[in-house]
Amino acid sequence: WGGVLAGVAGTLLVQKLLQGCCQKSEAEKRYKWRAAKSANERRRIFKEFVQGVQDDITKTLGELDGQAVFEEDAWEKPNGRGQGRTRVIKNGSIFEQGGCNWSEVFGANLPPAILKKHPHLQGKTFYATGVSMVLHPKNP
Repeated sequence: WGGVLAGVAGTLLVQKLLQGCCQKSEAEKRYKWRAAKSANERRRIFKEFVQGVQDDITKTLGELDGQAVFEEDAWEKPNGRGQGRTRVIKNGSIFEQGGCNWSEVFGANLPPAILKKHPHLQGKTFYATGVSMVLHPKNP
């Protein structure tokens, strides 16, 4: 039953997210970053977009579950090298436990694993942001 519930929850989540994303003109959303005048402005626009994805996912899953709500823990990396929001849902009617996390990290040097594969990037700065999600539905 867990797999069936996860499949149904995933289908409903995608449908709900697609409904929400189509309220604004697709061109307006898709090309907003092109109007940015600097890399920092493009970064800010994309950060807001990715945070919005986390907001949409957690709102939709919370509504779908109907019992539990996501609790948020905001965090910052030392030396101002990043931040994030961890959101966890527990003991719901559908989800036993799950998390949806947003983070952004940046630094003066790329990680060694990347430089090993791309040595020409030595000395370049980096910026990364994204959303991750893990869900454990209740087992009947």
